[in-house]
Amino acid sequence: LCHPDHGRCLRSRLEFAAFFSGFVPDDPQLKGWIAGSNPVQALPTFHCFGSADALIKPEQSANLASCFEGAVVHQHPGGHVVPAP
Repeated sequence: LCHPDHGRCLRSRLEFAAFFSGFVPDDPQLKGWIAGSNPVQALPTFHCFGSADALIKPEQSANLASCFEGAVVHQHPGGHVVPAP
């Protein structure tokens, strides 16, 4: 979504993107691509993560959501697994 050569084309072909326990990777090149696209615009996104996630800290997922303009965020009280009824 943030690749400097292909990200814009990919985003134009998508109607939305959903992230579950998503995070900005530690890789310097990928971080640079995300920073260069920040905020990503014209792509609705949904971000879902658990406040008790021990694998991906909630702050990491919130940081990714902040990279997308108008992101819809749902933070559930569980951990890394999305709760089911």
